[in-house]
Amino acid sequence: MNSLPRIVTVINWLGDDYVNLNSIDVALSVLTSNESTVMVYGSCTYVDKDNNVVWQNRSGAFAQKS
Repeated sequence: MNSLPRIVTVINWLGDDYVNLNSIDVALSVLTSNESTVMVYGSCTYVDKDNNVVWQNRSGAFAQKS
């Protein structure tokens, strides 16, 4: 982050086909509530071609719980 312009305070990557509509708000809230927080993880739901949930990655102990 130090090499980016000062105006850049958060970098986001969403790697899920179905994004929870409030996930950005939740992540931003966690990041801004404690200045020592530098990264937020979330879960990712995997679905098959028929939209059936086949697995969910919960990102371990570091994931924000919703």
